[in-house]
Formats: sequence, C-alpha cells, structure tokens
Amino acid sequence: EHLDSLYSGFHAPTLFPTEADRVKFDFQWRYALLSVLPQSELDTILSGRALSNSHPLCMYLVAVPPDTCLDLHVHAATEVFVPLVGSISEHRAMGVTLPAEWLRRSYDMEVGGMGGQFTSRPTADELKLVADDVSTRVVYENYGEKGVFTDRAVCRGRVTLNSIGSVHQSYSSAGQDGSGCLIFVLGSKVHGHFREEGSFLQRVGIDGLENIDHLLE
Repeated sequence: EHLDSLYSGFHAPTLFPTEADRVKFDFQWRYALLSVLPQSELDTILSGRALSNSHPLCMYLVAVPPDTCLDLHVHAATEVFVPLVGSISEHRAMGVTLPAEWLRRSYDMEVGGMGGQFTSRPTADELKLVADDVSTRVVYENYGEKGVFTDRAVCRGRVTLNSIGSVHQSYSSAGQDGSGCLIFVLGSKVHGHFREEGSFLQRVGIDGLENIDHLLE
C-alpha cells in the first residue's frame, strides 16, 4: 500500500482487511516474540518490568518514506520489528556486536533517576538525553573482514531481531510504486550514533553506507 495518505494526515493505511486477519497477526506476533527474544529478557518482560539493558521497552510504529536512508546506529536494547507495509533493506555488520555495558543508561539516567525525572514512559526529551549519552561511548573499531557490512532485505511480514549491540543502517528504496515502509516495533527508541571523528574506524566493506563522510575525515 502507498503511504501517501499517512503522510498527508488524511487517514492511516488499512493494515488488516478483516478482523480475522488482525487476530491472526496478533497471535503470530506474540508467538514470534516468544521465539526470538532471549529468555532473560522475556522473563523480565513477563514480570512486568519490560526493560532491556536498563532501557524501558514499548511498542510503536515507524513510517519510513520512499528512498530514505536512516543514520548508521547501534541498538542500545533488544528490538523486535516486522514490516507491515512494504519492505526495508539494511547494511548490517553481521560479525560485530558492541559491548552491552557501553549502551546501558548512566546511573543517574536509569528509571527513577534524578529524583524521578527519568521515567518508565520516557518523553522525547528524555530519550534524546539518554541517546546522546550513549553515543558518547560507542566506537566501531577497525575490525577488518569481520567488520564488513552486508546488504539484506527484510520483507513484509518477516519478524526480525536487533540484538543489543547490533550495528546497521536501514534504508527504503524508491520502488516502482513509490511506496515506503511501515514498521511495527517492540523496542526502546534509544540508539547510539557514531558522531565524532574516531568513533568509526572500519574502512573495509563499508561502500554501501551513506551519510558517513564526516566519520572518515
């Protein structure tokens, strides 16, 4: 389906033609979560805390317009996603996982920190503060052949896990029909970004990456 109507604000696209289709998706999504989430994190979620690597989790939608490339980033928490409309492609570092301790919240930014200013339902301002803090600690070393980025596509309906410390860059193609991608996500909305010179040292297998010139100077 086209996402033009979503962008213009008139109405959202129809995701499920019938109620039976919606119920089927709900069952399959729950089954997928039980199948792909690490047991330790699944136990935490089922206990009602819903935290991953100190970050609160929530479910949300992400709309990616056609011919759009997101910034290269590392996942601070476990993320599970599925494209509902269209598909999404990515450049992924298949052989590298950055340390989870780099990606945890600083002590004063944990849930309840700073006298309760950081909450289990963080605002956009809270998330930005946490993401900025996490980003100061992330470094992608020169891993040689181990650190090359591989292209792959995630098609509509395929559930995919982004584990803690995984590094990738997602992008949508222009497509013959001009459609983008609408993604359903369980995640923290917190990503670490490589922002400074010296934070991204890989030089082999990065030809497909975009918007990284400032990291290579």
